[in-house]
Amino acid sequence: MNQIRSLFVSIFVSGVLFFVPVIGFGQVAVEPSYEVSLQLLLGSNDAPSKANLPANLSTVLQHLKLNFGMSEYRLVNTSVGRVANMGNFDSLSVLNIGPQTAGQPQSLLQWVVFNLKGGMSAKGGNAFQVQSLRIQARVPFSTAVAKEDAAKDRDLVTYENFGFNLTKVGFQENVPVLIGTLNLPGSTETVFVVMTVKPVDL
Repeated sequence: MNQIRSLFVSIFVSGVLFFVPVIGFGQVAVEPSYEVSLQLLLGSNDAPSKANLPANLSTVLQHLKLNFGMSEYRLVNTSVGRVANMGNFDSLSVLNIGPQTAGQPQSLLQWVVFNLKGGMSAKGGNAFQVQSLRIQARVPFSTAVAKEDAAKDRDLVTYENFGFNLTKVGFQENVPVLIGTLNLPGSTETVFVVMTVKPVDL
């Protein structure tokens, strides 16, 4: 009887030792995650203000001053998203740009990041590549005036889309990159679109 019991114990232990590596081998590692931030700078020839840009934009600001020569640059919008390796991100939010008045329709900002993956740059540092990147601003315009009654008029508003699409865009780790500009109609100001990608802990 003791021999039979020992035989069953041996078979059981052997089975456990056999399946444990199989279970461990079958576990799938969680993909790393990244934080993507989109910052919009508004450039104009207005008198310089005392508002300071975030410290991480100092290199971008030097580039803008050298290449665009405007007298004033200010941060008007910051959006942040989180996406795993090889993942996608799609955001639609209010765009706080220009003077806002009560009852005025809001501008909207949509940005889509498709297939963001981490890797190494040609120089050996950590880098990222986005397969497709779309930036789109939806800006309201008054097209006509509708008569509601004798004492009140109502503006008829339509949205116009402005933006750009990019394919295979590269980024260094945690380095702000100017990825494009937007020139809105009826304005002499320019919107500069800056994007930063950095890894985050799970």
